[in-house]
Amino acid sequence: MRILFEAEIRLGREEKAIAIACRMDSVESINLAKKIMNFLQKRGENVALESRICKRLGDPDLGMNLRAMTEDAVKFLISVGGDGSILRVFHNLPKKNMPPVLGVAKTGSSIAFLSESSEKTVFNDLSMILENKYIIEKCPRLATYLSKSPNTSIRLGDALNEVLLSSIKPSKVMQISVKVNGEFLNYGYLDGLILSTATGSTAYAFSAGGSIMAPSIEAIHLVPLNTYARSGLVPMMFPKDSEFEITLLRDKLMGTLIIDGQRAIMKVFPRNKIRVKMSEEIFKLIRVGKNINKSFFYRLREKILPTLRIPFKPSMKY
Repeated sequence: MRILFEAEIRLGREEKAIAIACRMDSVESINLAKKIMNFLQKRGENVALESRICKRLGDPDLGMNLRAMTEDAVKFLISVGGDGSILRVFHNLPKKNMPPVLGVAKTGSSIAFLSESSEKTVFNDLSMILENKYIIEKCPRLATYLSKSPNTSIRLGDALNEVLLSSIKPSKVMQISVKVNGEFLNYGYLDGLILSTATGSTAYAFSAGGSIMAPSIEAIHLVPLNTYARSGLVPMMFPKDSEFEITLLRDKLMGTLIIDGQRAIMKVFPRNKIRVKMSEEIFKLIRVGKNINKSFFYRLREKILPTLRIPFKPSMKY
């Protein structure tokens, strides 16, 4: 009891930290993370470093495990390295009460659509955030369950971008059944199936022929991969309260279930059931601006949509 009481007093006196995580395989990202740490400390902020990088940044005493980084202990987390780093951080933070995340990408290293900041803008962006000049983008998550028998259900990790089901043998085509809210939708004869959030609609789902969804759209996007002609499934959007049930039907052909490209269940057996629905939890991304949609469309123009060079000066102002 006494130890708990003393810990509570110590936490109460200390200001929440700003946490930093980054890639380990990029010298540029580590150097940038160190510059960010120095910048924050000069501003008088408490800093916590992801445990695995604290020695590389020269301060082992600041180490904190990602699993301990809740909103109660951390103001926000800075993820240095790009969208892959954000996804890694997301999958290793506590499942509930995650702190907001600011993504910082090294310029030119990747598309980094989730990342708000870059090495060129990060210090200006941080100054604005410390002055409370920022907004929060609330990103939905997909909860995924695997049932290997009628009375069992295992909850897998939530997805920020997408859940992908594919054949365990690339040369073999899957046959699946899809139900939505208990109602049979159709069969599919295909290479794979993606269920995506609006956040993930600019990632794998978009590359596979799905539509880009604005952040304000609360829906789940179903995108089949390489469907056999007239096999019954096409890209579709469903309301956020939809629950999907997917069953592999082809005997002796197992599937692979991959969540956000980070975690894989290598053996999904025929007749196993996969259920996917919107999670009750959200993920918060920091945006430096006054409007979520304005920020979204700016990033679309800069990073994804092709720019048309019109050979005349438009008379209207845009």
